Amino acid sequence: MKLEDFLPKYIEHYNKLNKINGTALFFARNINYIPPYITRTIIDNEVIYEDNIVISINTIDEPYGVTSSFTREVAPGLREFVIN
Repeated sequence: MKLEDFLPKYIEHYNKLNKINGTALFFARNINYIPPYITRTIIDNEVIYEDNIVISINTIDEPYGVTSSFTREVAPGLREFVIN
């Protein structure tokens, strides 16, 4: 599901549902396309945490070194974390 289609549903669920204490980690190739397992978990099954992090791993052509950082807060309780 495209991020722009996912966000309104996510925000609605985040605002109306009781949130589980803690952090959920989800892996995705790219935040711009939300994998089906994330939409099933949050939207269909209504399982949502206080803090939801989507982790993306990007490969680079440099032989050494790993960098990682939170790139942005996409919506309340939804952040993107990228590992290069």
